[in-house]
Amino acid sequence: MYWNVLRSQLLNIVALVRGQLTKQQRITLGALVVIDVHARDVVQDMLEKNVQSDSDFNWLAQLRYTWESEDVYVRIVNARVRYAYEYLGNTPRSVLSYVALLALPVFSYCVISVLTLFIVIAAPRPVNKNAGTGAVIRAKRAFISY
Repeated sequence: MYWNVLRSQLLNIVALVRGQLTKQQRITLGALVVIDVHARDVVQDMLEKNVQSDSDFNWLAQLRYTWESEDVYVRIVNARVRYAYEYLGNTPRSVLSYVALLALPVFSYCVISVLTLFIVIAAPRPVNKNAGTGAVIRAKRAFISY
């Protein structure tokens, strides 16, 4: 099971963290621990929810990176945005507390909403004379003015 592979990798990184490290190595491994803990928890959640296919909403609701032709895309639910290759650098990552973990579904819904709205804003606009009068246009204006 893949969850066991993730757990094994995490334990290996934890063993490295307990050793003699430079400051930069400790920051790098600390970031890897946070990322791996999140990956392990996501896989555990999908196991508990019995996700069986790539069309299951619990899978689609995960932020995923896909390679298509010559570009990498970020996907979540029905939103698809070309990856901008942003560089986070070798910096510490946020460690989630139990209280923050309770708020994760809300955060996920926010990410889904923002990326979906981004797609709506970037989408071509209709050209008929009645265009621009609906709720989607008001949402676009609110998002852009924010």
